[in-house]
Amino acid sequence: MSNHASMSTEPERTVAERWEAVTNSPESVYKSVVVPAQKIRHFAESAYVRPIVEATEPGALCLETGCGSGSLSLAVASTGRRVVTIDIAQGVLDNLAANRARLAAEFPGMGDITPVRGDIEHMPFDDGAFDAVFSEGVIEHWTDKPARLAVMREMVRVLKPGGRLVLFVPNGRHPLHGWWQLTRYPGYASEN
Repeated sequence: MSNHASMSTEPERTVAERWEAVTNSPESVYKSVVVPAQKIRHFAESAYVRPIVEATEPGALCLETGCGSGSLSLAVASTGRRVVTIDIAQGVLDNLAANRARLAAEFPGMGDITPVRGDIEHMPFDDGAFDAVFSEGVIEHWTDKPARLAVMREMVRVLKPGGRLVLFVPNGRHPLHGWWQLTRYPGYASEN
């Protein structure tokens, strides 16, 4: 038996590639999440949205990097902010658009959400394009500290001088913490 660990010849997948695989899998719920209006009302008043609203005026251009269910983008848009959402997974963006269309009658300002397919490591936006950039449950998927810092620098690059960057990451009290540990969810465990 050799003392050397076997080396895989498969290249390691990027965070974007892993996210696409998760969202494109048959088990994925991200392509069919129905966001209830009550959740949008609750989020719009929550500590998730409050820092964005307090730092911007109605009509401000805000960016969500990685949208998941789209709940946060929908809640920010319901406060009168214009929202661009970037995600690598087209199914996720389509799900957000379906929720926006379904909820538009209840939240008249919600129509101003622009889904963009792209990789947040290299965003297709000009420097200083956004009044606020926000992200929830995304940045922790870059488990390599230099890569995580590079993604945060990219977020800052597209932020206007004096703009607000709001990042939320899960912690031990997050409702999915135990599930992530149990399933060894891709990108969750880190020494960094």
